[in-house]
Amino acid sequence: MKKIAFIGVYSKPELISSSHLTTDIIFECKKVGHDTLYISPNQVRGLNKNEIKKFKKTRVETDEYGKHVVIKSPSFRERNFVFRLFRYKVFAHRAIKYLRKNFHPDYIFLWSYPPLGLSKSIVKYAKKQNIKVIYDVHDIQPDILSINSLIKAVIRKHNSFVLKNANYIFTLSEDMKETLLNKKVTNCNIGVIPPWDYIFEVRPIDNKISSCFKKESDFIVGYVGNIGNFQNIELLLKIASNMAEYKHIKFLFVGSGALTNLVMEYAEKYENILFFRKISENEAANLYSFCDLNVISLKKGLISYCCPSKTPMILKSSSNILIIVDESKFADELRSNGSVYVGNFDEDEIVQSILNVSKQHEIRKVKKTSYDRDNCLARWNAFFEGLKNE
Repeated sequence: MKKIAFIGVYSKPELISSSHLTTDIIFECKKVGHDTLYISPNQVRGLNKNEIKKFKKTRVETDEYGKHVVIKSPSFRERNFVFRLFRYKVFAHRAIKYLRKNFHPDYIFLWSYPPLGLSKSIVKYAKKQNIKVIYDVHDIQPDILSINSLIKAVIRKHNSFVLKNANYIFTLSEDMKETLLNKKVTNCNIGVIPPWDYIFEVRPIDNKISSCFKKESDFIVGYVGNIGNFQNIELLLKIASNMAEYKHIKFLFVGSGALTNLVMEYAEKYENILFFRKISENEAANLYSFCDLNVISLKKGLISYCCPSKTPMILKSSSNILIIVDESKFADELRSNGSVYVGNFDEDEIVQSILNVSKQHEIRKVKKTSYDRDNCLARWNAFFEGLKNE
């Protein structure tokens, strides 16, 4: 049995699309007999002032993460780079202090977010203490960020250090693995374990949403997820506004992020665009089945640096799928699963694809994919089992 410390930056009740990946990985680690500890800062993301105050103190809990240490860290609701850097630097310092006093791990498990201030400090500590590092790369920073070149250079140097000193590296897709290999920043093997779906309760859609549609005649194009800078939201809004003449086709945007205000502006201006703010994972899962066509989109050039976490849940639904990303292994797998693919980002082609699907009234056949929950968890289980012999 090994002692493994998992260090992340989010925990419930913060709403993030990958929260089930964290709890599932820790569960598989515990299942093979390892002693685990999850460390995270006090909860801030998506919470109001009263909720932030409620969760502010350092505390030790036993919850869905197993043994969980929540460490009081500077709390900022603003998404400011400097504020976040300071928050995670302080958190890293206090997490290391807690490990020195209370838990001496054989391994430290890290994720690739946030981009700066956490991982490098933790890896330096691990290196000094001869602790092995497991690094799970969910996005390859700073290539996907729209920031100035100086900050990019700092983040790139930081990430190179973490990748060079990690003992095990995993990532979410073959495209991301290829990107990391081309960068030649690590000598260790890179494993690929895609994101997977989560178990959820099937239930009716919130009446606030369902009452906006005439389900027997409306064709619903859904974008449910992070409304951020990477997801090509501007293109989707332009497509939706250009299709306003098709009264039976409605565009449903559900989520939150950097471009929330932009989506709200379009929703106020166009009757065929509807917007609802962030919802829980369970509600999102049911919405994927509610929509007739679900959209997975990224800006040009990004599919080699990240993998949309909503993919497994959309694949699990029988709804049709429209993919707007670059040519890639990711696109190939979804295309073989019956998805409609537009790889050249051509607006006219996207409009025509939506019109074609709206006329077909066909249900996509659900097939087994690399995103299958049991398969992905079995691979994590096998990895943790192998650590017993080290």
